[in-house]
Amino acid sequence: MTYRFSDEVMYADEDYQAGLVDGLANNIATALQRALDLVAIHGINPATGLVAAVAHYFAKAANGVGRVTATANEDADIDSMAAQLQAVGYTATGIGFDPDFAGKLSRRRDNNGQKLYPELGLGFNVTNFQGLAAASSDTVSGRQELPAVTTGAVRVRAIMGDFRAFKWGIARYVPLELIEYGNPDGLGDLKATNEVAIRAESIFGFAIFDPKAFSLVQTAPAA
Repeated sequence: MTYRFSDEVMYADEDYQAGLVDGLANNIATALQRALDLVAIHGINPATGLVAAVAHYFAKAANGVGRVTATANEDADIDSMAAQLQAVGYTATGIGFDPDFAGKLSRRRDNNGQKLYPELGLGFNVTNFQGLAAASSDTVSGRQELPAVTTGAVRVRAIMGDFRAFKWGIARYVPLELIEYGNPDGLGDLKATNEVAIRAESIFGFAIFDPKAFSLVQTAPAA
């Protein structure tokens, strides 16, 4: 990942530069987490939104991961995911929602008008659901990075599973690199725009030990 700045930062005092590096480190950590989700769930290159040559990822067709076609009844979809996992002998340890799916669940009410799932709040910043560790993020659907739905495309709405069967790790961090010349990100020559760039790289890997330990809710293929 590459960040551009005005070259005036080169003349700033050391405290300002140190603060800039600290801010970058936080952004890099967030971007790395998002990149890992996008690759592991969708098999895509986060920079292009195109499917990369990844051997295994959760949404890959015919990979053994359980599938539930999304309906208008989110409760039933969740129950179907749990049933799929139980049928193959797995116990779910966590669940991830696309915020739209979590929001719809959060608005479900009983006959007395009481929320069925108050722990979901508005569907953002979710931490637990029905006794499971939970999270809500648009990396589940990849809606920001993946192209608009086209013929045959599906969208992941939720993922449940035994996440002990999924492991990831950082193989190598590449130190921050200051770039003062050239066109490192395809956005134009740095000198021509009075900018400098800072690049951060990391090499990470992941493994899905058993696809049957997971189940997805996904939309039906687009017509």
